[in-house]
Order: sequence, then C-alpha cells, then structure tokens
Amino acid sequence: AALFRAWEAAAAGLPGLLAARNVRTVVSELPTTPAPSVWIAALQGDERKLERAYSLLSFLSHSFVWGEEPIATALPRQLAVPWCAVAEETPLKRRPVLTYASFNLFNWRRIDPAAPVALGNTARSLNFLGGQDEEWFSAVHVAIEARAGEAVVAAAEAQRLSVGLATPAEAVGGGGGPASPARYARDVLGLLGTAAESIEACVAILRRMGERCDPYIYHQRVRVFMS
Repeated sequence: AALFRAWEAAAAGLPGLLAARNVRTVVSELPTTPAPSVWIAALQGDERKLERAYSLLSFLSHSFVWGEEPIATALPRQLAVPWCAVAEETPLKRRPVLTYASFNLFNWRRIDPAAPVALGNTARSLNFLGGQDEEWFSAVHVAIEARAGEAVVAAAEAQRLSVGLATPAEAVGGGGGPASPARYARDVLGLLGTAAESIEACVAILRRMGERCDPYIYHQRVRVFMS
C-alpha cells in the first residue's frame, strides 16, 4: 500500500515537477520495490488495479525520460522493475510504454456521475504538464470513444443479421420461422443508419478539437511526452 501511495503522490505532482524541471530528483527518491513476487499478487486478477498501476508507472516513466534535458536513455530501478512486472500482468501483456489506453481510455472520470460521457462532463485523472490543451485533447477522444461504441455495436449486429446468424425478435414470423428478406433488409439498413449517425457524431466532436487545444501547444508541450 505504501508503494502505491508513493506512485500516486508522485504522479499527482507531475505538472509542477515538469514545469520546475525537477521530476528526476523526485522520481529517483521513490521507494525501491522488492522482488515482484512479493507484491504483484495483490494486483493479479484485479484489472482496475493493474491498469491504474500501469498508468501511474507509464506517466512517471515517460516524465522521467522526456521531462528534462538531456533525454534519459535509462530508467531507475524504482520505475523499470515494477513497470515491466505490471505490464506483464495486464490482460494483453502490454509492453512497458505509455499506450493510448493509459493516456486516455483509463484516465478520466465523469464530473457529474449521473450525466452522459460527453464533452463538458469528463476530466483527466493524470496529466503531464496539464492545462486546457491537454485536458481538451483527451476529452475530445473520450467523447468520441463513447459515441463510437454505438457504431461498433450496430455494425456487429448488422453483420450477424446479414449472414443469418441472428434473427431479431420483432422480425420472427408468427410461426417462429425466420424473417423475410424484406424484414432482414429493413433491420440491417436501420442498424447501418445507427452506425452512420454515430460516425457523424464522432466527426462533429473531432471538429471541436481546435476550440481549446492549440496545435502548437499540443505538439510542443503535450505530444512530446507520448514519444
């Protein structure tokens, strides 16, 4: 528990540490982890804890590498050992590197838990330098992912219907037989229409990127830490 509290505290302070160009000193003072066999069992089987540990170590490690000059070519043991161990335990056995999932998909919360996942209702959990541009860049992607899910579900259902692997309940005839070709066409077209609406909504969200994310700020201050 003390180990995770140290990671959380260091990661929470990254914007200030990076602005002060003093992140390596603080990270180097993190506690050295014992052999993974001693503590990794507490994470095994708990995907949420694994993803949180993976995200914390990813942010800390990329900050250590890119946060000061010259660029670091090696990580201290305090980061390298646990990062590799946690990466190996993730469901997809990811490599120790900051991924899109860690930067965005597992790195947000709803401001109003009862409201939908949408622009204006999400905030990041971890940041590098922080600020409006980094927050908005992520918020746009989270909102896109939320709306894109509708297209994925609709497209998958349309594919199943098109090959006759599923029959929608409302399209089954009174005798329990399969629906007519016309019914299938109606249902598939309806699902494709849902997918199209979802994609159009995603495009509309993406077009709002420039509202609060300046291209220069993004490339000079945000993108560099994802390298």
